[in-house]
Amino acid sequence: MEQQRKLFGNAPLRYLFVGLGLLFFALGIIGIFLPILPTTPFMLLAAACFSRSSPRLHKWLLSRKTIGPTIVDWEMNGVIRPKAKIMATTVMLGVMILSSVIVGLSKEINLILAATAAAVLWFIWSRPSSAPTQDSVEDAASTHHHV
Repeated sequence: MEQQRKLFGNAPLRYLFVGLGLLFFALGIIGIFLPILPTTPFMLLAAACFSRSSPRLHKWLLSRKTIGPTIVDWEMNGVIRPKAKIMATTVMLGVMILSSVIVGLSKEINLILAATAAAVLWFIWSRPSSAPTQDSVEDAASTHHHV
């Protein structure tokens, strides 16, 4: 079930990717407490780095109860669950409101923030919300004609 990625045979590259994975993991942990740092994207980046450098760390990250299922959904099917989409939208809108109303950022900065949030939210909401069922996979396969 676990998707295997090609491990880097080059030791310096493996160490680099383990280091990056640990950095992204740390940023994800910080993101739990700082709403401006999104936890899930950093955990996904950590998983991608670990999958290419350390099967042990990758397996450990996937086994975490809180983030593991989200990473597996993403790695296997590119899925972002509805709960995660709603949470991301809520946090982004909350940060935008805080930054524009309370902090009083300039109009230009607010426009940049709004454009960035719109692009990120478009990406999030354009991803599937659940894995394809066996029936939908078979239906899709039957509609493609092979020559």
